Amino acid sequence: MWVRAPRHRASSARVRQASTCRRIRTSETAESRLRTTVRWVGGHLRELSMPTQQSAPATRQVAMTLAAIAATAATPRPSGESVAEQCTRVLLGINQQLANPDLATQGDWSLLWAALSEDNANMAYLAKSTDGSNQFAVVLRGTVGNVTDLLEDLDVGTVVPFTAVGSPPNGPAYVSKGAMEAFSQAMAMSTAGLTLVQALSGALATVPANPTVLVIGHSLGGCLATMVAPYLQTLTWPGTTAPAFGLYTFAAPTAGGPDFASYITDSLSWAVNERYVNCYDVVPLAWTSLDTAKGWYPGKGPAADFDTRAVITAIASLPGPNAYAQPGPCSPLNNGYDTNDPKLQRKSLQDFMGQADFQHANNLRRCSRIARDE
Repeated sequence: MWVRAPRHRASSARVRQASTCRRIRTSETAESRLRTTVRWVGGHLRELSMPTQQSAPATRQVAMTLAAIAATAATPRPSGESVAEQCTRVLLGINQQLANPDLATQGDWSLLWAALSEDNANMAYLAKSTDGSNQFAVVLRGTVGNVTDLLEDLDVGTVVPFTAVGSPPNGPAYVSKGAMEAFSQAMAMSTAGLTLVQALSGALATVPANPTVLVIGHSLGGCLATMVAPYLQTLTWPGTTAPAFGLYTFAAPTAGGPDFASYITDSLSWAVNERYVNCYDVVPLAWTSLDTAKGWYPGKGPAADFDTRAVITAIASLPGPNAYAQPGPCSPLNNGYDTNDPKLQRKSLQDFMGQADFQHANNLRRCSRIARDE
């Protein structure tokens, strides 16, 4: 049974509303976009571990593949489909991709839990490694929509304390109101009466000592991952040893201010903590350096015209007086602008924003290409 939680701006009463669909574990033809994204990441060595030791965290190629798999059936079919039909496609697609031995995940992961928000704003799934490495992956889906919608929807003009982590040692950690609402929604989503935390707790109760839990996300999913991962660290888990936690984000806007970023990087212990970006992706510049994009795109463009620069200025002003910071340094996935959409090169707002959408999705492609070459 799937319980669809409401969009993060909905009331708590709507959070309790539910619709259901059958859980089916068979195969389905993958979404063509997802297949294009992840077909490059197959055939690479996986990390193995001794059964009584903490396993080495999965590689970034595996993490990127798990993030890409979350895009399965992200949008309803244009011809129309019911909520139950879309839910079924999500389950079918995730199961098929996790079982695919040609991907970087090598068929060594199994779906344990997944949930979808009522209006398709957020989706998350929990998977377990089946290769003996004693690892779990909490994967938060990225944005469904364009870059402008993503940036405008985060409600960054207001910041609130991230109370889910209790009292950080150096004082409150503040996040945007929109990020906090999205986090609350993601934690409330449930399937068969189980939330993510409950599903993970049940899974950890049955595994050997020293498990590793990776929290992974692309785009908005990466933003939420930086909140979900520290929250999970504050909880008490079953088992003889506490799990180690890892964090992988790709193309993520920041969720909070310098105090939040410092809390993640300086106050918590991680098995791995890595942030990846495409150097010509606008989204990771939010909310620290969006004006940088006014000088894009090089070469054939599209260059930012007057209207484009005005839109960037307006979006960059959304935080108001609030300061934001990314949690730790980033690792670039590219050194140039070699990969771009040649159909979007006119000096116009339309082509610039179209290229911005392409480059944001291209974070997935770039990491996949690195995986293929390594």
